[in-house]
Amino acid sequence: MKSVENFGKYGEAAIKAAKALQNTKSRQTPQEAWVQAAKDIWPDKPDSTEPNYSRMKPCPKNAFLGLCEEGKIIGVEQGTYAHPSAKGDNKKYALVGLNLITETPRLASNPPELWQSVSKKLNINTAYPVSSGTPIYGAASGCMNRVI
Repeated sequence: MKSVENFGKYGEAAIKAAKALQNTKSRQTPQEAWVQAAKDIWPDKPDSTEPNYSRMKPCPKNAFLGLCEEGKIIGVEQGTYAHPSAKGDNKKYALVGLNLITETPRLASNPPELWQSVSKKLNINTAYPVSSGTPIYGAASGCMNRVI
């Protein structure tokens, strides 16, 4: 398995959730596995009644769930896991990112270059998604098709 440091916190969450799903004793859904992994990585602060909002970001979660929906995570059957109101963009980005990483593995260690390649492939002109603390590609590359 590749080093978790390359993937950021959201990639770490994706890897942790994917590993939980591979544990046959866990019996979690992909959504539950993501929520638990995010809680482990971003626990609530003891002196606050507010939840840690980093774990609630939808983009990396939907990228991970999109990979699950397509059966790209070991031990997860194809199905519907994302909320019906979730936009499919993150899933699409993750799947294209997965294909690019499969073709060019070095992209997994360079999220900005990967995002540039995804943007070019999808003909979108959008900035690298650093704003929400992502890279979405942490989720894509951190737990992609049969890597872990």
